[in-house]
Amino acid sequence: MATDQTALMSQALDSAEQTTKAHTPTPYGGSDAPSEALGSTDPGLGGSPPAHDLQPPKPNRRAQARYIARWRAAIIGEGIKYMGRTENVSMSGAAVLCDANLRPGQELKLYLEVPLNKSTQTTVFEATSVVMHSTLTHQGFRLGVAFRFFQGDSQSILRKALSSGSYRELVDPHYS
Repeated sequence: MATDQTALMSQALDSAEQTTKAHTPTPYGGSDAPSEALGSTDPGLGGSPPAHDLQPPKPNRRAQARYIARWRAAIIGEGIKYMGRTENVSMSGAAVLCDANLRPGQELKLYLEVPLNKSTQTTVFEATSVVMHSTLTHQGFRLGVAFRFFQGDSQSILRKALSSGSYRELVDPHYS
């Protein structure tokens, strides 16, 4: 069992390293020119950056507010079962920490243990979901999961929990 986990982690780390190398931008929009070729356009030399580096801030593509919520999670898919914990939740998806590096596009069932009214009682949220991205962190893998279909009254359970005032809205400083 430990050997399987070691092999899985090794594959995940290799995959993350290759992704990082493949997506590492070069300075000044892809120029591999030596620094002396940059002349006075180098911001470190007191000049202004090249025009192609000046871009308006990216708009926030999230349509739903995210709330900081640390709920137990179960991820079940074709041949997989993992336990995890949410980092944040919205009406359209969640960030879930777990030990699995699931591929984007993978469909799964997501079960969340949602507390009721600041008590020790909980209820179960269930949604058919899809993995949007997976990022290796110091706590495991952070999965960005989008809800596709809510089971039963899961949508109203989630709406009630998030509107209860018990959870702080997550504000992204890049978009405020």
